[in-house]
Amino acid sequence: MRINRQAIHLAPLSVLAYLQLLHSNVGWHWGWLGRWILIPPAGHWMHHSDDPYFYGRNLGIPVIWDRLFGTFADPRLAAGIERFGVCDAPTNTGRPHVEAWRDLMQWRRAIWRLVQLLRPRRKLAGATDAPPRQRNPAGSAASIARRFLAWNNLR
Repeated sequence: MRINRQAIHLAPLSVLAYLQLLHSNVGWHWGWLGRWILIPPAGHWMHHSDDPYFYGRNLGIPVIWDRLFGTFADPRLAAGIERFGVCDAPTNTGRPHVEAWRDLMQWRRAIWRLVQLLRPRRKLAGATDAPPRQRNPAGSAASIARRFLAWNNLR
């Protein structure tokens, strides 16, 4: 399996761009795309609304998760949202750009480790496909025979 290195670096940047768009002050609804595929900025506003009706709504990035678990709210309802805020949240440091960048770099490192695990190993010169020889923890047959004879001589 061959994975392009540029794709590994581009994926976190595209996710970061999408997250920045989600948290922007743009009231886009994206029509059917926003109701069935990806949460638009207006739909994500509900997630940050201080209105109790919207608590726990639109949590997933793909809309399918919210639809499956009954937490989807139509992004067109976001027009009535007046205030935003996350109260008493330990992750709310007031620096969303720093938090998003930190999370994306952790995600990138995890993907890179996964790629390293899935990458086929190169064979060394002279290596064969035979399984490695298992070493007997008790020793070779000759050493076992010598110990047995020595033990018999002690009797």
